[in-house]
Amino acid sequence: MGEIPRLPTEIISHIIASVVDESGTIYSASHTVTKTLLSLTLVSRATYVFASNHLRRQCMFIDDRKRLRDCVAYLKATDHLVPEYNSGKTKGTKAVPPGPQLWPITSLYLAPIAGDLIPRQTLGHIIELCTLIRPSLKRLIVDMPWQFARQPDPSIDSDALKIAFSSLTELQDLVNLTNYYPPNYSVVAPSVAYEYVGGYLPEISRWPKLRRLALLDGVPTSSLWENLRSSRALETFVFAKSSNPGYAWLKSYLGAARLEAPTAGTKPERPLKIVFAAQPQHPDMRDNGEGTARLVSAKGLVDPDNLVSFSLYEYWAPAASKPARESFEYVKAAALRDELWEWEGQTISRPGL
Repeated sequence: MGEIPRLPTEIISHIIASVVDESGTIYSASHTVTKTLLSLTLVSRATYVFASNHLRRQCMFIDDRKRLRDCVAYLKATDHLVPEYNSGKTKGTKAVPPGPQLWPITSLYLAPIAGDLIPRQTLGHIIELCTLIRPSLKRLIVDMPWQFARQPDPSIDSDALKIAFSSLTELQDLVNLTNYYPPNYSVVAPSVAYEYVGGYLPEISRWPKLRRLALLDGVPTSSLWENLRSSRALETFVFAKSSNPGYAWLKSYLGAARLEAPTAGTKPERPLKIVFAAQPQHPDMRDNGEGTARLVSAKGLVDPDNLVSFSLYEYWAPAASKPARESFEYVKAAALRDELWEWEGQTISRPGL
């Protein structure tokens, strides 16, 4: 019996690509696409290469502590096999061992904690993961608590998590699905997510390549707008709300706290798209004209050149006993499908523009 003819590499690549949605969706570990790609890594060297590439881009879905721990352990065990990822050791390329190869990771969904506090061991794993993937990570979706920084354990550096995430300097897209609060905001267990998303050190500028940012809920303040305005690369900001007052806060987005004439230090420095999103039945979307008038007035003071594109996007979520949860699931699904940045809605602009 003769040898079984081999399929050309191009056909193998096409077959694998047809399995995966190229839109940028991040798939969970239990998804059929993830399971299929894992199986294809074991078929041949050719399928291994193509399937592994898709796994790295679209299947890095860490939704519990065990997956986080296992991912960190595997990355640490194989970092010497890949150029630029050998933690300071002599750089060089070696053969990739059999099995799924996770280097380099470019997209990640990170939600290892379901509770309100990060356990100390898990905190260490999160920090290690950031250190390992910082040279390559470009897209990050985060859904986890940040309350550890209020020092439940005095031996933990309260800035450790902020420092770890600010080291992701290649980051281009960031979606934070956790409530954030400005410093000194009066809540029982204030989150520190805002401290590295837009409050104080490290600011958004710590991510010099960040182009798109999305936040779910929280408390917007003038300092958030100042950080958005000063971020050199930022092009799109999406604020998806399911609770809290609506139009009254929009002034803060556009720096309405500064009621003086715009100067070189207060005006936006480049075009910026801002999208405010909420369910149409939510009070945030019910406008009697007063809210829009305040927004337009604030925008005229801070953005005289009309560099900021501001729109209101209505998304549909089924009415339920827990509308906030429904909104969260809708926004999360859109983030995983990489669709948040396509949201468009009613445009708000100054009169005469």
